[in-house]
Amino acid sequence: MKPTIANIEPYGLPDINRRKVVVRTNCNPMQGLRGEMVSKDFVICLVSSGTIEGYYDQQPVTAAMNDLAVILPNHLFKSTYTSDNFCMTEVVIAPPFMDEMMRNAVHRNYIQYHYAPTAHLTQAQADSLRRIIVSLKELSEMENLPHRHELLMDMTDVLSTLLSHYRTEYSQEGVWLLSRNNELYDAFCELLVRHSRESRQVDFYANRLHITSKHFTRAIREATGHPASYWIEQHIAVQAKQLLHTRQDMSVQEIGYYLGFDDAAHFTRYFKRVTGMAPLCFRETVQ
Repeated sequence: MKPTIANIEPYGLPDINRRKVVVRTNCNPMQGLRGEMVSKDFVICLVSSGTIEGYYDQQPVTAAMNDLAVILPNHLFKSTYTSDNFCMTEVVIAPPFMDEMMRNAVHRNYIQYHYAPTAHLTQAQADSLRRIIVSLKELSEMENLPHRHELLMDMTDVLSTLLSHYRTEYSQEGVWLLSRNNELYDAFCELLVRHSRESRQVDFYANRLHITSKHFTRAIREATGHPASYWIEQHIAVQAKQLLHTRQDMSVQEIGYYLGFDDAAHFTRYFKRVTGMAPLCFRETVQ
């Protein structure tokens, strides 16, 4: 019988659904994760110092001081370079809480955030956002405050509206064109986070998108430069790496079961094929 694994949060914020919003200042969340993460939450980052470079899905991105970055749920971020002094303020918003805010500017501009995840802010704009984030942090930590949920909703709405306003000023010329292939890729990402523990087969996702596997494979490759199987493997590998690093209380077998593998041997073979090293070897390198 497979062991029951409860309250697994690969990104390392086990109380996010209860708290709804978590704010972390002066942090480097990529530290120790080998520069890779897939967050199930909505993440807003404001760089305080240093530089980070990497890829948001297939897109190269760079962020430095006063740069704003938005990482949408279920998408892959890989850092290729982080300066020694890299530091940022991070706002993490749980999806159920975000779903209640469908009216806000972040949801209205989903496409812009997905295809242009970073923007440079002026000092005045960055300072304005930081003041709101400080207030949001104080509010998020007052868990017994009357009407906390409504107040968090209002404060988060103000923050997201300012984000979109500043991004619009930064990218007046920006016009984001969403092709059918990109639409399929976005839908695929959403399905992947919900069903990756259920299936790692390309056919499974093509069927849920009501298209043939051949059409699905071609569309994902044209949209991203990689086949769907690559993104499935990357999604599983990043989650596995995060759990191997952050959940020392879980055995390799338990992590494999949690990610949908029938036994530890199958998980080990899969992980080694995708990453080039065995799970235990990876765990030893990040301890």
